[in-house]
Amino acid sequence: MKCSGFYFDSDNDPKKAAVDIEFTAQQVKLSVKGRSQVIVWDQSKLSSYSGGSNEHLYFFHKTNSSNPSFYIERNKDLDQFLLKNSNPELQQMVKKRKNKSKLNWSFAAIGISMLIAFFVFLFSLKDQVVDFAVANIPYKIEKQLGDALFNNLKAQFKFVEDKELLDQYKKIAENSLVNLEPPYNDIQLYIVKSDETNAFAMPGGHIVFFEGALKEFKNYSEFAGVLQHEISHVKLRHSLKNILSSVSTYLLVSVFLGDASGLIAVLADQGSFLLRQSYSREYELDADNAAFEALVKSKVDPRGLVGFFQSLLDKSNSKLEKNLEWISTHPATQHRIDNILKRYEKEISQELRASLVMNNPEFKNWKSKYYSKGKQTQ
Repeated sequence: MKCSGFYFDSDNDPKKAAVDIEFTAQQVKLSVKGRSQVIVWDQSKLSSYSGGSNEHLYFFHKTNSSNPSFYIERNKDLDQFLLKNSNPELQQMVKKRKNKSKLNWSFAAIGISMLIAFFVFLFSLKDQVVDFAVANIPYKIEKQLGDALFNNLKAQFKFVEDKELLDQYKKIAENSLVNLEPPYNDIQLYIVKSDETNAFAMPGGHIVFFEGALKEFKNYSEFAGVLQHEISHVKLRHSLKNILSSVSTYLLVSVFLGDASGLIAVLADQGSFLLRQSYSREYELDADNAAFEALVKSKVDPRGLVGFFQSLLDKSNSKLEKNLEWISTHPATQHRIDNILKRYEKEISQELRASLVMNNPEFKNWKSKYYSKGKQTQ
């Protein structure tokens, strides 16, 4: 068995020297490279031990000396030779090293299996994990995710930038924003130049209306109803839950642990896809109910939301409208319409009904000015 290694001559030269090594069943022969020196030892008089990183080296020394005389990088062929052709001490060293290697691999396999089991467990309980993560994710991270989504959106759509029209638009929306509590009292409103009948909310308070939706509203209460519905999604963190439910368990755990960089990268690449994921029926009902209460509190007739739902359903059912994107992400079912009307009949007194606003001249005037000014979709 021939191999290479390094030799220490502690008596004459403390520095190591490269050697060619030849093992036989009785001897070990060392030929020092660059010298005419050849050393022959009786194998039966050698002791050894394993060492180095991950014990990948075999150190050999004379039985009566504690200083290493030479060392070799272990390999499979060397192990097999020593097991068959070396003295009992060397054989025992190789056996211990092989058993330890098997043990290390066993521990590694157990660790990997436990890690896989952990992520399988997390995946099986993903809904619960999402709820727990959302409840414990700081608003600062939620805002970072929303900003990443919004930056993705800005690269895809053309936003209305007319300051006068936007200021008037935000003033009309003020009634829906005045009673919001921190941290969700910093809602940002935007308009996209598109004929899609669509609106959506992003984590952290970015709310976007498409021109197609604004044009669809027949009165102020419909606009206020949809706005409060989207605000409710923000406050209830539905958009954040939707996003976290759509990503891998690894990213979900990373965000929960405070590292949002991976998810932000995903949002930068796939943000529009995630925004168009539909909400669950439970989320929609929760947002409807929260919007209902907010509308009544701000003295706006909640039936405006029903009117908008019904008009979209009528067009969707007639298959005449191809741009009802809001229907796909916020499915307006008859059940939701019935829920709002039932609450209105049951909870709103005749006296209170008389005080609720359905129309607002400011909204009508703004809408007329908006489209007469040439801001309709180009």
